[in-house]
Amino acid sequence: MDLTTLPASSLDGVLSAAGTALRRYARADSGHATDGTHDAGPALLAALTAQAGLEETELTRRVLERWLSTQPDGAPHQVGAFGGLAGLFAGLRAAGPLQPPLRPLARLVAESLAAWSSSGALRLDRVGWIDYDLINGPAGVVLCLAGTEHTAQSLPAARHLAALCDRPDLHRLRLHEAIDPRSAWNVGRINTGLGHGVAGVAAALRAAAETATTRPEDFTAPLRHVCDWLVAQSYVDDQGLTTWPPAGLDGTPPSRRPTRRQAWCYGTPGIAWTLWDAGRVLADETLTGFARQAMQSFCEAFDEHRHLDPDPVDAALTVCHGAAGTLALADAFARHASLPAAAALRGRLTAYLTERLPDVKELAMLDLSVLNGATGIFAALLSTAATERPWLAQLALR
Repeated sequence: MDLTTLPASSLDGVLSAAGTALRRYARADSGHATDGTHDAGPALLAALTAQAGLEETELTRRVLERWLSTQPDGAPHQVGAFGGLAGLFAGLRAAGPLQPPLRPLARLVAESLAAWSSSGALRLDRVGWIDYDLINGPAGVVLCLAGTEHTAQSLPAARHLAALCDRPDLHRLRLHEAIDPRSAWNVGRINTGLGHGVAGVAAALRAAAETATTRPEDFTAPLRHVCDWLVAQSYVDDQGLTTWPPAGLDGTPPSRRPTRRQAWCYGTPGIAWTLWDAGRVLADETLTGFARQAMQSFCEAFDEHRHLDPDPVDAALTVCHGAAGTLALADAFARHASLPAAAALRGRLTAYLTERLPDVKELAMLDLSVLNGATGIFAALLSTAATERPWLAQLALR
């Protein structure tokens, strides 16, 4: 792993903090947010630190042993990329090079995901998040499986997503079911975000189109519907930021007031990247140019005090809402879209996160999950200059 853009002193601090977190996890009986879930966090962190030079074979074995022992029994409560069965696959894939006996288990999980996707459990009408999204549902399944040796097992979920996007108005993606009171505002609307919305569907369709060995047009046509819809929902706010509302406008004018939530899950960074990567696969320079301009506007507008929550730590620093997710997106734009402003933002966020390593270490004592825990923060920092980064597919990145 090439980590030359992460200063040696920072790398030492990140690896030391990650090593401390793994040692505590390995010897603790319980008490982590990943316990009883399929979250990939501990396995992913063990794999990334080993690649980065933390060569403690016995520690890795104990971490993976505990991680496997805490997997829930019976049918998973969700199948998505974070805490669901696709997340288990992601962890097994990351740990496979360290423990080859895990590879047959990864195959079994991939087959289970394909069977679930074909079982009739997924709805095409009156949908909930479990029927399409990245965090809980089939979009996460596709992103975790596509491009691996188990790509074929991603096709049932990908075909379902394509069927959901059969019309330009995306009418099938209008939410009819809330999973808790906090998500009730989505009911009757079409969510735009990467975590729970159509941006996650677009990312999955892009992955399916890119890895399909036959008939990629089965996925590019619905992908075009989603991209066109997202472009139509965009607007420029009062500070010159090209951005998106959290749900479709449904013909109403957007509020031009700046919105605080600009992160991986909602807003410009996650959606702009999704459109840029989709435009690459669609060979659409107009779309990639629009997405690049949107991210440029975000880099120019970004303000730690406005766009990062001051507390709690998991909101301010982690992948979903915080600095780690924005760092990973800035790195993607710098690396793949050659956007200088994104490279500058990557450096700024790297410094921000390394300065707050004490807070990350405290978070790691309780939560080593990928999306809302310390693993995602460590992983984003360790991956900014790595050449091999397959774990990022779980975030719709590369």
